[in-house]
Amino acid sequence: ETIDAPPAAAKASASATGSARSGQGVAAEDPAELLRVADEARIAGDGARAVATYRRMLAAFPRDPRAPLASFSMGRVLLEQLGRPREAALAFAAARSGQLAEDALGREIEAWTRAGDAAKARERAEEYLRLYPTGRRAKSVRKTIGISEP
Repeated sequence: ETIDAPPAAAKASASATGSARSGQGVAAEDPAELLRVADEARIAGDGARAVATYRRMLAAFPRDPRAPLASFSMGRVLLEQLGRPREAALAFAAARSGQLAEDALGREIEAWTRAGDAAKARERAEEYLRLYPTGRRAKSVRKTIGISEP
């Protein structure tokens, strides 16, 4: 006798695996797993799923040490994959702590520029130059707001 359909347990397992991969069935108690699923979606080019999963991780674990990384990664997806620069700028702003602070501020300037908000871009650029006058992005930040090299 041939069995065309898998047993119920196998169906349930396949369903759970599919849910976990989509970010839907990921345990809310596991920020590392949420971040992994979001990163996989980002790498696969599924920006909408990546952003939804980053947001879920950030809502459940706002004080997790990986929260700035999740915000930064979400900003990249919003800016580069989904073309939503205003939302990206806000995500980069939320990522401005620790080792990501300088890069997050630089990307925030880029996002405000792409969003067409020159005043916000200039304000953040001036802040960047105050904080990181010789930073990695100082030259491009000056160019963005029309300031010549010192």
